[in-house]
Amino acid sequence: SLTLLLLSLFRNSSPQTAALANFHSTANAIEKFQYDLKDMVFVVDDYHPSSLGDKKQMDMLAQRLSRGSGDHASRKRLNNDSTLKSSYIPRCLTIVTGEDTPDITRSGLARFFFVTLRQGDIDKDKLSELQDKSKFLNDAMSSYIRFLICQSEILPGALKKIFIERRELASKKNQHGRTSSNIAWLYCGVHMFYECLCYYNLITLEQAESEKEYAWVTFLDSSDAQTKELFDE
Repeated sequence: SLTLLLLSLFRNSSPQTAALANFHSTANAIEKFQYDLKDMVFVVDDYHPSSLGDKKQMDMLAQRLSRGSGDHASRKRLNNDSTLKSSYIPRCLTIVTGEDTPDITRSGLARFFFVTLRQGDIDKDKLSELQDKSKFLNDAMSSYIRFLICQSEILPGALKKIFIERRELASKKNQHGRTSSNIAWLYCGVHMFYECLCYYNLITLEQAESEKEYAWVTFLDSSDAQTKELFDE
């Protein structure tokens, strides 16, 4: 339900669309979706192996998702005449939902950023309220994109600077190299989001700085837990 709500940012209708797949989808189909849905969110839903065969298949898909998205690379294939087939490099943000952690390599897991949801973490009343107003999320994303367009000339350099600074700060916490990069990119997104709210005079600069700091501490705490889990695994 939460991921479907997030998809409302990128669509103006409620029915499920091609932006939603599951762990019974083929790896090639998912690779094509990740290429087509450029700059959008793509959901691969419901990692829930119910047998050894299921687990093997889903773990293989999770490993391929991890490597493809983390390395921004696709699987190379040949035609019958030995020419290269079209290559579909992931160009979207992929969200994976599941009941457990996939049984893949440590470096594969490090390419994910885990968000653990426990009983009571989601305010169901607030979730229902947002679901009722989900059509406005698409309007909000349109406003955000218009804000980014205004920054298009300076944005690449500014984001690169923020990314390098935050990756360095995360590295000092002894995070896995992939984890440091992941939370640095996430912080870039949070930073621009609150810059947008200030641009539209929805919050003050002081509020924005406070929220950005809260997000950064949350990312670090979550990544600390992920690092511990990686070592335990």
